[in-house]
Amino acid sequence: MTPGHDLQFPDFTLGAYSKLLDALLAVRELSPLSNWFNGSPRTRPHLLLRHDVDFLPSLALPMARIEHQRGVRSTWFIGIHLSYNALGPSQALAIRELVSLDHEIGFHYVAAVYDGLDPAARRDRLRADAAQLESVAGNSIDSIAMHNPSSSVAPDPFLADEEFRNAYNPDLMADARYTSDSGRAWRPEGLATCFDSDIPLAYLLIHPEVWTDEATPCWRDFLDHLQTRLARGSFPERSDVAALWAQHPARTAHDRRVAQAAVNDPAPADSPSPSQLMTSPTDPLTN
Repeated sequence: MTPGHDLQFPDFTLGAYSKLLDALLAVRELSPLSNWFNGSPRTRPHLLLRHDVDFLPSLALPMARIEHQRGVRSTWFIGIHLSYNALGPSQALAIRELVSLDHEIGFHYVAAVYDGLDPAARRDRLRADAAQLESVAGNSIDSIAMHNPSSSVAPDPFLADEEFRNAYNPDLMADARYTSDSGRAWRPEGLATCFDSDIPLAYLLIHPEVWTDEATPCWRDFLDHLQTRLARGSFPERSDVAALWAQHPARTAHDRRVAQAAVNDPAPADSPSPSQLMTSPTDPLTN
């Protein structure tokens, strides 16, 4: 199947995600990461679906419900050292709803938390941290995924872990064709590989909180929108997120493609201009 532009490069709306899921289900079987680790048989092209929850578990629920309505199970990685309090009452309730929707919960760890520890102490700390998340989710935590691996200068301390299933397991990454929406941006090929029947196993990472009810083409405007959704008086990590996204090669490629599309097919006067969609060295969010 050759996807149309709206499927290859969907806008980050929940409506577009619903259409994407329906199109993927027509050509692939979708499953959580445990299916690969358990060696579950595959009788048709397969897609492993994973979510990293970076901002707030409760904001992930609309996407989780969309998947559940279609009978889709996926793996959701949640952290206890990120900007949200996953152990607090409101977010614990959201995590339990994810479990009730038959999704898998994994631990989204921050590598810097384990710096300076010897291997045994690192493992003990990882077990203790995963146990805290288990106490909230109400089920075992078997899978782990490092937060922001592309920006880390040190190697993943648990990449070859034998106790937990690492989402970046080298054998998994060699077996599957990986695609991500990290940085709220699509790589040059977009989601074409997910629809390629010659690829038996695709692996898709989606960040649920960056998909919203309405399209927000400019990523800087999206950060404003995110601040409102977080219901906080401030968004202290905003500058960090902006700097990370601005430097991500996928973000640059995405913005160039959108800007070029605007030149080739001029948008209405009230739409963002190509210059608004592009990052700038003088943008206060990137310095």
